[in-house]
Amino acid sequence: AGRHVLRPRLGRRPDRPAKVHVGPRVARPEVAWRYLFILGLIPALLVLWIRRYVEEPEVFTAMKATAMQATGSQGTRLQFVEIFGPTLRRRTFLASMLAAGGLGGNYVVLTWLATYLRTVRHLSVLGTGGLSHSIGEPTMGWIDEEFDHTCIKHFEDGEDARLAAFLTQALPRTGNGAHEIRDWVIAHAAAGSKGFELIDYFPSPETLVGAGFASWKLSK
Repeated sequence: AGRHVLRPRLGRRPDRPAKVHVGPRVARPEVAWRYLFILGLIPALLVLWIRRYVEEPEVFTAMKATAMQATGSQGTRLQFVEIFGPTLRRRTFLASMLAAGGLGGNYVVLTWLATYLRTVRHLSVLGTGGLSHSIGEPTMGWIDEEFDHTCIKHFEDGEDARLAAFLTQALPRTGNGAHEIRDWVIAHAAAGSKGFELIDYFPSPETLVGAGFASWKLSK
């Protein structure tokens, strides 16, 4: 991150807010997610073709044969209806509830919350992303609270140069998921780099991330 990222000019007058146009609007935001959902189903249909016509790798089939021989399994293929049988019914229910909760949370954060903040609270910029966390790394689960607090302090101060220098130095060593803080940087710039007011911060071991909530001070 550099000064050109934190203070985008975009050919505007300094007394007017920046407007960024990503592309033509094809649907209202309240329903646009439905179109994206339908489009996402199209490549998912390829799974049916892959399961029918693409052969398993030799390494996989060899490992599967070895496992079957060790356990004495006959290698019968599991039928779909069996996941609702007596032995798997409870696991199927719990897995379905877990998936529904994850999808519901994703909808609330990415669709409902953004629409609510814009239409009810009249906020047009939402920066989402965790603070320190790792995804698929040996340090997964470690939360760098020192980084989180220092990062929050720089955002509160609203000094672009110090914030950019800190992130450039600290991001490479605090977990690959911490790069989501760049979303905060965009919101920081859109608000005029006047700093923000921290609402709450807490390390969340259950979700493996440092979580923070804040509102930016808008430039006059």
